[in-house]
Amino acid sequence: MPVNTPPATLREALRRSNAYDDYVTAFESRTGLGWHDPTPASAPGGSLSVVIPVRNMNYSLPTVLDALAAQEIAEGPEVIVVDDGSDDGTAEAARRHPLRPAVVEMPRRRGPATARNVGAFLAAGDTVVFADADMLLPPHGLADI
Repeated sequence: MPVNTPPATLREALRRSNAYDDYVTAFESRTGLGWHDPTPASAPGGSLSVVIPVRNMNYSLPTVLDALAAQEIAEGPEVIVVDDGSDDGTAEAARRHPLRPAVVEMPRRRGPATARNVGAFLAAGDTVVFADADMLLPPHGLADI
C-alpha cells in the first residue's frame, strides 16, 4: 500500500504490516534527517503552544516547566497551564516559575478534558501539544514534533 493511501476498510487497516520502511524513507527524504537523529533546533515549523492541564500538581509541575524551558528549539513555545481547581498552590508555583507560562485558574473543578479545551481555545500556536504535569520531554521532544 502506498504511504499516503488510507486503508479502504477497518479490516484492511488492522491487517497492515508492522514494516515501516516506506514511512521512514519518506520522512528521511522529506526532512533530510535520519530517523533516529535528534531534530535540530533550527528545523522549520510553525509556532507551537503547549497546554498543561493541572490539578494539585505543585510537587511535579516545576520540573515539567524546567524541561520545557530546556527544549532545544529555535523559538520557545507558548506554554499555558490550566489549573483545574487546585488547592495546593499549583497555580502560584506556575506563576513563580522562570518560564513564565500563561496561567489560567478555573473557578471550580471541571476535569482535565475541560482544562485541555480551555487551553486549546486560548492557544495561539499553529500546533498545540498537550502535556501532563508529570510528563518530562527530552530536550529535542518539541523539535521532533
